[in-house]
Order: sequence, then structure tokens, then C-alpha cells
Amino acid sequence: TSEGLRNQVKAYPQQGLLALPDELAGLLKSANVYRGGKGSDEEDLLTYYDGMGETVLRADGLAGDFDNLLLSLLSTIQPRVLQDFLKDGKDANGRWSRFLFVNQPLVPSMMNADGGSLDLTPMLADLYERVSQLPSMEYMPARDAFQYYCGVYNELERRRVVDPSPAMSAVWGKSEGRIGKIATNLHVIHELTAGRVPGQIIPKARYVEAVQITLFSIQQVFSLYNELAESDALATHLAKAIALSRKKKGWISARDLQLGYDSKSRPTANQVRSWFRELEAMGKGVLQGE
Repeated sequence: TSEGLRNQVKAYPQQGLLALPDELAGLLKSANVYRGGKGSDEEDLLTYYDGMGETVLRADGLAGDFDNLLLSLLSTIQPRVLQDFLKDGKDANGRWSRFLFVNQPLVPSMMNADGGSLDLTPMLADLYERVSQLPSMEYMPARDAFQYYCGVYNELERRRVVDPSPAMSAVWGKSEGRIGKIATNLHVIHELTAGRVPGQIIPKARYVEAVQITLFSIQQVFSLYNELAESDALATHLAKAIALSRKKKGWISARDLQLGYDSKSRPTANQVRSWFRELEAMGKGVLQGE
């Protein structure tokens, strides 16, 4: 609960928190259950995404005052259970855009009598201990890293504005800030495992890796929405674009796809281009030109 999180932050103000619920659905369904549905547990979780602090006032006085609340949440959820939460697939409050999804493929887990074993605990425990000993520091990108990020940011921002799906628009927007978070973590981990104290400047290589991870996550969200969202109109349009490209055995233009619709239902060129961008992000093709 939010109260439990605040109590932990109060007891350990210099540490972050890692929540590991076995089923994500249980955590989300329990929001406000102890307050008759009148609390703000879900809204609090949305706020914690940015690591910002909060001041909590109660009728009997100040209940909490934090400069930051660092919470990481790692959990699992079944696809059809997630579908119940998605409902119309619009993600009105942006809750799902805050998650990095990995859509696990259905494959058998094979055992091998001579497969050996691998225990990551000593390595991770050593890494966490060294991280906890680092001094407070404000990290920043190198000049070339920031130039690279500016180009990525501008493209994500453009897609946020033109995407016809409210849920995906939120994903594009949250991805902009997520890249910096991932790059910072990668920088610290990379330097510590190499036996060095992380410097203040984050090199471009970490930002390139962070962008790759972010784009992978975006593709996973595309896959989930196309599979689970109740409305399949957008998926039909995307399938039509793929079918036309196969028929022409290569490149198609927005105009080519427009001509496949009658005059009353014909999409605009910008709508078709947004579908092309979605297909590219899903790994279904590539774009060229403007």
C-alpha cells in the first residue's frame, strides 16, 4: 500500500525500494481496498514513476514529507488478465506506458541432465553493495551523446503528436524520459563491473544501448495492443498495408494505400504515414523518404 511504502521510505531515506509481487494484477486490484475505494493508491504509483517526493497531509497533521521516493516494480501478468485492465486499449491515465514490457513467447522449457547451473546471486550482491557505496552525483550525457539523444527525442516527440492511438501516444511520450533513466543505470553498471568508479559523464555508447532497449519495449507494447485491445480496426489497416507491399513485392507509398479505399472512407496521407511508422516500430518493415 502507499502507506507501507511511505513507512519504508521514512525508515530508510537513503535507499530505493524494489517491489517483487508474484502477480501484478494482485497489486493493482488491491489499490484503495483498505479505504473503501476512496484512496489514491493508483495515482500515487503513477507519481512515483518519476522518483519525485511528496508531502502527505492528513486531518491530524503531516503524515510524510519526502524529497524523493525511488520505487522499482518487477512483476508478471497473464496476457488475458492484462486484457481486462486494458479495456478499450486507450490507457487513459498512462499507467501502462510506465512499464517496460517483455511479451514472453510460448516455448517449452527443456531440461538437460548435464546442463550445469548458474548462480547470479554473488555477482548481483557484489554489484548492489558497490552501488550503495557510491556518493550522490548528478550524471549528465557527453556532448555527442546529447546530440544523439536530441535526434531520438525529436522523432519520439513527433510520433507522440501524430499517433492516432492515445495509448501509443503515451508510450512515445514516456519513452523520451525513460532513455535517460536506462542510460544512467547502464553507465553505473558498466563502470562498476569494469572495476572503475562511474564518472559524471555518460558516454554516447550507453545512450545508444538505452535507445535500443527502449525501442524493443515499444515493439512489445505494439504487439500487446494488437493482440489484446478490443478494437481491431487499426490492426486491419496495418494488415492491409502489409498485404499491399507483398502484392507489389516491395515499396509502397501513402498514395498507393489510399487508392485501396473508396472516397468515403479514404484515410488522409498523414494517417497512412502514421500506420507506416507503427509497422516500422513493430519490425514489420522500413521507411524511406520524408
